[in-house]
Amino acid sequence: MKQKIFRHTLGRKNSWSVLAFSALSFILGMVALLFALQFYVDVKTAFTPQKDEEKLSYLIVSKEIGLMNTLTGARANFSTLELEDIKTKDFIHRVGDFKTNQFEVWTTGNHLFPIKTELFFESVPTDMLDVQSDLWRWKEGDVQVPVLLSKDFLSLYNFGYALVRGLPQVPASMATLAPAFQTEIYSAKGKKSIQLKLVGFTERIPSILVPAEFMDWANKELGSAETAQPSRLLLEVKDPANPDLIRFLQEKNYVVRQDAIEAAKVVETARWLLSILGAVGVLFMLLSAVLMLTQTQNLMLKVQAEIKLLLLLGYAVRDILLYLWSRFVLGMIVYTLLALGVFIYFYPKLLAVLAEKGLALTLNLSMMPYLVSLAFLAFSLLWGYASIRWQIKQQQ
Repeated sequence: MKQKIFRHTLGRKNSWSVLAFSALSFILGMVALLFALQFYVDVKTAFTPQKDEEKLSYLIVSKEIGLMNTLTGARANFSTLELEDIKTKDFIHRVGDFKTNQFEVWTTGNHLFPIKTELFFESVPTDMLDVQSDLWRWKEGDVQVPVLLSKDFLSLYNFGYALVRGLPQVPASMATLAPAFQTEIYSAKGKKSIQLKLVGFTERIPSILVPAEFMDWANKELGSAETAQPSRLLLEVKDPANPDLIRFLQEKNYVVRQDAIEAAKVVETARWLLSILGAVGVLFMLLSAVLMLTQTQNLMLKVQAEIKLLLLLGYAVRDILLYLWSRFVLGMIVYTLLALGVFIYFYPKLLAVLAEKGLALTLNLSMMPYLVSLAFLAFSLLWGYASIRWQIKQQQ
């Protein structure tokens, strides 16, 4: 009976056009917010590696070579202070030095790779390699030296050198079965003969790698006594998309392979674009909440006399407040459910369209979009309750 009287007295002067506009604004705003949050989660997951140590990422960093390096012959090496500065950064898990040969290298190849050429060697810490092999070991006195070759070098041989010279193309699996390369290393201090045995191919480091133990021995025997500062570093990082890491490398003008930080740029751009989309969604939702409250307040202004009459008839302020607020709550819940339905139905379709365009993302269900939406809904309901209560108090 009470609800019927309230509905007959207070519910006749609604502006349905304003109500419809506020409902549409709220639904569109929440859908935009849900899309922005979930899409950000999916992009972040796709382009950011897992945070466990088994899936660390590696960046090869060098200093920019300028005109003065060319004119003076000065090497673009990292100083001791620069190395210490890099090692103190929280976003860098570990730093590995590239060691280079301080002697000449000449190889005459083998029957599978009949090439005669000069070579260079580099070495990095063994546990930072992406290839694990039982053959990757060397001790003083061993004639055969294991070598890891960049896969890019094998591609250059197969699709460049081999085609020009009429040599057979060689798959990676057969290359590791080939005989050792007959090689000489020499300097003013003397000459030594070794055999280079190809034991694998690395995708992480574009170089010709030998064990650090061999590099240290050969540099000591044939190179200078001085320890050269590294010109390249292998950074072990937990998150290559970390904005602090990207900012640090840019501020120091350090050179990194662009494809190594491409994911970071994608994530950073997505973060800004989706932040804008999310902000627009929040504004839509705020606008809709304001319109709904304005609608309620206008209704109360129109029924001032009715509210005063109900109060004089003995109806409690709490009863009138709960009636008006319940209508507000019902509207907000219905609009929220509609927005969630639109999001659940259309978001997978958006991912399918992006996959056709070449951006394949996996739906990673996250509670964040739903929790944010529920938090905003709760805030709106509390705000509505306080506003309606204040309006009714003004009528007393």
